[in-house]
Amino acid sequence: MIFNRLCLLIPNIHINSQRAKHPFVKVNLGGISQSLFESEMFGHKKGAFTDASADRIGRFEMANKGTIFLDEIGDLDPSCQVKLLRVLQDQTFEVLGDSRPRKTDIRVVSATNADLRKMVGERTFREDLFYRINLITVKLPALRERREDIPLLARHFADRQAVTNGLPRTEFSADALQFLSRLPYPGNIRELKNLVERTILVSGKPLLDASDFDAQYIRHDDARVTEGAALAGMTLDEIERQTILQALDRYKGNLSQVATALGISRESKSLGYARQSIDTESLLDTRDPNLLNSLSGKVSGVNFISNGGPLSSTRVEIRGNNSLTGSNQPLIVVDGTPMDNFTGGVDDVWGNSGADMGNGLSDINPEDIESMTVLKGASAAALYGSRAGNGVILITTKSGRKNEGLGITINAGITAETIFLKPDLQNDFGQGSVGVYDNQSRLSWGPKAMGQMVTDWRGNQIPLHTYDNIDAFFRTGTSFNEGVSFQQNIKGTAVFASVNRSDDASITPRSKLNKTNITLRATTFLDEAEKWKVDAKVNYINQNAHHRPIQGVNPSNAFNTIYNLPRSLNIREFEDDVDEQGRKQGTVYD
Repeated sequence: MIFNRLCLLIPNIHINSQRAKHPFVKVNLGGISQSLFESEMFGHKKGAFTDASADRIGRFEMANKGTIFLDEIGDLDPSCQVKLLRVLQDQTFEVLGDSRPRKTDIRVVSATNADLRKMVGERTFREDLFYRINLITVKLPALRERREDIPLLARHFADRQAVTNGLPRTEFSADALQFLSRLPYPGNIRELKNLVERTILVSGKPLLDASDFDAQYIRHDDARVTEGAALAGMTLDEIERQTILQALDRYKGNLSQVATALGISRESKSLGYARQSIDTESLLDTRDPNLLNSLSGKVSGVNFISNGGPLSSTRVEIRGNNSLTGSNQPLIVVDGTPMDNFTGGVDDVWGNSGADMGNGLSDINPEDIESMTVLKGASAAALYGSRAGNGVILITTKSGRKNEGLGITINAGITAETIFLKPDLQNDFGQGSVGVYDNQSRLSWGPKAMGQMVTDWRGNQIPLHTYDNIDAFFRTGTSFNEGVSFQQNIKGTAVFASVNRSDDASITPRSKLNKTNITLRATTFLDEAEKWKVDAKVNYINQNAHHRPIQGVNPSNAFNTIYNLPRSLNIREFEDDVDEQGRKQGTVYD
């Protein structure tokens, strides 16, 4: 059949397979939120969460022995992609509220209109999931790539419309079919279907020609007045309107460029976005090595998410319209130049992050900031394009004194951090399981620790006790910041220079960050009206990080390792650090 839409193709795959006697389940992944994914796909038990008033069977269990169709898989949230991968990899899943793994035997068919290869390259779709589902690929060509099907499809839609609404059969003239065959159809078959049905209902004619379809066709390239259009007979308002439309077309809707090209000045309040300026002096109160951490609690409607510690990354999200699948971070503009606030750390196949490599804005010295403004709301994209759909953070750095004289600033600060909350751990039972001591076990459910003699992991006889390894391992983190800057106006040239040094030690032993920022900037105006200027800036950053934090269920995650260490093992016994030749290098707590 030429009418090979997905709605017919996918069920036919199931019907003509050995699984035809079993269920066919269709799931639109684009319509399932991240919070409901597990409940919808895997099911839940009564009482698993607040609104779980009864047991629910998930889609995978419904489709057991049959076929499950995962439509719009390209719209699936990255956090849900991990959960889906596990089911496809192991063919097992767990119902919410029930830790017992359940086996499933299903055929998985997925579909999307997105370019998954491109999404993999952009790290918005997991590479391992892509190769897991990409066994057999069926590409449905666009309607414009098979124009020979258009007359037959139009005939099919017309006949179905007649049956549905009890109308007489509608015929098409030769020029009508030629007209339909020439259209671009960016909306594919749905666009053709709507055009045919709309024309039949509106015209009411038994024979449709090209003019009937032309009258109902919605053009995607509205005619615009070109630069050479005649202006004779037009009013001043009409000329102004056409000029603005031409500028909008030329600069692709960028209002900032349009305003500049036409010499139009506009107030900041004229655009529909919220604007909040930040007191730069308050940024220096915290003396945090990461600029974004200094903003926490100072801007309404803005969330700053950090893993904690001087070496960890911090991402920022502004309240408003956010994407379900892509990055929700705002656009960062520093002195008119966009800057990427990439947060390091790459997830593995199990969703565990590697080393946290920090974020881009952590390189900026808070001492160098002159002003900072946050634009909230999607309307900010009118100034900076689609990249500003999640809001904008505008940063202007210091450029020196405009007036004569020398200004010198010296700053220094120290901060400390400790663990605020610790998990509650049992301190009664030692190494082993089911009440039996085992010096090789990773569990802490051996005999009750009452000082009885046991053989430790080194073969020594010791009394059995429990230890607080979290307090023994972690320390008080410190941060030292020193800096000096000066500003001067030298014969009309504003000069700014600054040197800042940060030495930060995390609560994790040997996890530290040393950073040096050097900035030189000179600004000269070429005319008295200060419309033309030359601005030169050099920024040097030297950063040394040691033992960056690792998140997730990872053997290199220090907190995870200590949290799961048997309670009768004393971490101080492992403090001696040796090199590959066995030479002692000091202790972990140096």
